[in-house]
Amino acid sequence: MPEAAYDETNPPDHAAAMVPRLLLMLRHYEPAAIVFDGNVPRDFLLAACAAVDAPLIWVRRGMWRADDSLGRHLEHSRQFDAVIEPGEAAAAADRGVTASAEDAPLAVPPVMLLDRTELERSRQARAALGLAEDRPAVLVQLGAGNNNDIDGALDRVAEAQARLGLQVVVAEWLIQQVPLRRSGLRYLASFPNARHFPAFDFAVSAAGYNSFHELLHHGVPTIFVPNDNQKVDDQRARAEWAESRGAAICLPRGAEASLPGYMSALLDPDLRRQLARRARAACPSNGAAAAAAAVSAMAERG
Repeated sequence: MPEAAYDETNPPDHAAAMVPRLLLMLRHYEPAAIVFDGNVPRDFLLAACAAVDAPLIWVRRGMWRADDSLGRHLEHSRQFDAVIEPGEAAAAADRGVTASAEDAPLAVPPVMLLDRTELERSRQARAALGLAEDRPAVLVQLGAGNNNDIDGALDRVAEAQARLGLQVVVAEWLIQQVPLRRSGLRYLASFPNARHFPAFDFAVSAAGYNSFHELLHHGVPTIFVPNDNQKVDDQRARAEWAESRGAAICLPRGAEASLPGYMSALLDPDLRRQLARRARAACPSNGAAAAAAAVSAMAERG
């Protein structure tokens, strides 16, 4: 369901329109449980869910920015029957309000969509994407670009491709408002990207929860380019922690011009092997099954 900003209505009118629509859906499908996965529950969601008899569960990730004003969002936990907190590999660097939350969330390991056994093999993945076997391939996933400027980073990526002879595949987000394309670059609009990870020698990526943990868990050597404009998520703290562990590289703030140099460094197979090994060790397990089991148990109890 679209945010008010996307359908160009003011928030009160938006909520008034969304509550009856969502409530109609809930009464039609009669879910055994309702799961909200996100940082800030919307009022129309809470109002509609309060009118049906089903457990309401909040899947709430940590690593919020160190901003006490964000604590007001934690008060929403009173309107949920349970809070599930997917683990954060970089928890030691978490200075946000969820790190000291007192609403007793159920902790599970970091959650990824795919297990390691579900990924394609390298040759199969390269063939599916039309990539040659004899040239380095790079996955670039900088996010949707809706709240930050990724133009400069894409220009540097295109520069590196031309200079280093790379095969670059840029992931496009389904929520992307305006596609930002460069001639000569390949584009990937499928889902999930993780299925194709074995096709790539390394990645250049934003450090949102899902991308970060998927890349670490699956051992993809990565240069993280944090989005510093997120309202809640502290991507830079996450990426800097990974670099401190030798599990990834974090592009310094304002250093987009240096990106081709970092990409050149990752042509060293020894460096890639080192990063891959430490990345896998930093995020060894997938908590998706544990989270699903918790939801199922709550649904059965009603």
